[in-house]
Amino acid sequence: MTTTRLTPYEKLPRIGSSHEYIPRPPPTRHLTKNPRSKQIVKQEKILIAIRLSDGRRLQKEFCSTDKISDIIKYIKTQQMNLSDEIYLSSGDVPKRQFKDLNLTLLQANIQTHTVLFVDRY
Repeated sequence: MTTTRLTPYEKLPRIGSSHEYIPRPPPTRHLTKNPRSKQIVKQEKILIAIRLSDGRRLQKEFCSTDKISDIIKYIKTQQMNLSDEIYLSSGDVPKRQFKDLNLTLLQANIQTHTVLFVDRY
């Protein structure tokens, strides 16, 4: 009687032996979708509320590929006397500061319905 289990001191079967199972790829059908389409980043709309230092609240929809600098440009169009030494922070706990203006909203992990605060350096 032979067993198929190996003991710790037995050798493994040789690679390429006749009883080795080689998986075959699935039959190819004409694909209607590009398999790489999941890797393409969709430009999702993100609704952001911005709390200004004077207490006013702005609200605008941005794309997930927009940058933090685009939000600051929008704020400056709404409030003329805003200094250049500002950054954005979140109301999350712990508080997140967005000082890198080249980050996209997706990279900064800013979700829709986020409230951002205008802070000064």
